[in-house]
Amino acid sequence: CLAAPVFDFRNQMIAAIGISAPVWRMGLNRISDLSAIVRKAADELSKELGHGRNEEPIPAATKPKLKSKAAAL
Repeated sequence: CLAAPVFDFRNQMIAAIGISAPVWRMGLNRISDLSAIVRKAADELSKELGHGRNEEPIPAATKPKLKSKAAAL
């Protein structure tokens, strides 16, 4: 399994993205290339979630509150 963290606008890790495969299928010689692909995907997702816009972490108490659970979907 190769995985990388995903960060939100508060610069807090909220998830991870990864790939899994048997070693014989992934190949040890491809791990470096596949790791870079996974990391790039995690970085792009983090950027879309607002990561890197703030230099310091924002306390969780100041995060926007959703009006309903349906709004989260």
